[in-house]
Amino acid sequence: PTGADALVARVVRGGLMAGVPAVACFALVRGRARFALGLAAVLLAGLLDPGPHGKTLLVERNFFGTLRVTESPDGRTVLLVHGTTRHGQQRVGERDRPTPLMYYHPTGPVGRLFEKLPGDRPRRVAAVGLGCGAMAHYARPGDSWAFFEIDPAVARVARDERYFTFLSTCQAPVRVVLGDARRQLLRETDGAFDLIVLDAFSSDAIPTHLLT
Repeated sequence: PTGADALVARVVRGGLMAGVPAVACFALVRGRARFALGLAAVLLAGLLDPGPHGKTLLVERNFFGTLRVTESPDGRTVLLVHGTTRHGQQRVGERDRPTPLMYYHPTGPVGRLFEKLPGDRPRRVAAVGLGCGAMAHYARPGDSWAFFEIDPAVARVARDERYFTFLSTCQAPVRVVLGDARRQLLRETDGAFDLIVLDAFSSDAIPTHLLT
């Protein structure tokens, strides 16, 4: 569900799993044993609720925050989530050159961009922000690709074939450069890339430090 339906589903799920036990817990506050059982029910409800992103398969925490790999409630897709931001997903049944989803889809902005690029010679592409590596789907034999990623946990997960295979099935060699892209790009030769894609932010406006 999306939009209003998703909001209603979350409210109903939260009310049934946490709201009802919380009310019961409050009603039993004068009895220690019953209050403890009510509190345990609230905590158990929180553990059983998979949340809006589905079942958690992997959790990594570091300086940059909490990174999760989750499986959708219907079991069809695996999703990479950093905090509350989605960084790409892959269909569970697609292992060999999976189709990128979300805004990486061939009919979306990324797909249309690469469709319009000249195809008469190899392309040299840099992407600031790796995510699950979905953009690597658009690499062709002979291309040169480099992803600049600041979070080492993201790089590890994107290369973990248990969850994502965009990088491992890429048709061109791919470099993953760890570190702040603002500094790492300075080490590259001038004119080394035909295209630089900024995919390191989730707001409506590009951060100033990525424009300078």
